[in-house]
Amino acid sequence: MNPKYHLLKSAILLCLSFAMITTHGQNERVYLHVDKYSCRVADTLWFKAYISKGALPSSLSTNLYVDLFTPKGIPLSRDVFPIFQGISIGQIKVPDSLVTGNYFLRAFTRFQLNYDTTDFFNVPIMVYNKERPYISHHMKQAPSLNQTTSGIIKGILWTTSLSGGQISSLLAIDSGEVMGTCSW
Repeated sequence: MNPKYHLLKSAILLCLSFAMITTHGQNERVYLHVDKYSCRVADTLWFKAYISKGALPSSLSTNLYVDLFTPKGIPLSRDVFPIFQGISIGQIKVPDSLVTGNYFLRAFTRFQLNYDTTDFFNVPIMVYNKERPYISHHMKQAPSLNQTTSGIIKGILWTTSLSGGQISSLLAIDSGEVMGTCSW
């Protein structure tokens, strides 16, 4: 037999086996296109989901699971939507009892449960509720009347002072030579 024929045959078999390995190991991917990323309570979030395996629409799964989570990761709801030719559409009603905050939608298929959950699609949704705002406690520190900060960075000394509403800065080289000053 011709050695070129064997070389060509081996190259074709190698390419086909590589193609089989790369497409077999690919996981399904879900992308959720939502109509808005912030909403009010009792609003409806509409979405269209694209389920693919590699670059093509996936035909492995028939159901899409969409979860709504609190900012602390507690599940609020789970809805199931049909997948047809790699596409799913649906809506999620935002409960009216939610406090203002960042919530999360997570979308996945049962086939994805066989793999790492980092491939699940997650998207933050900001929910506003004027009757139940998010309450945060901040400690306000009153500035002292006279403050000075200073430091040395690579041989350059800097000093900034706040005194009586006036700010002044000084830059100097380590040797003590003054490079510049400013006040305002």
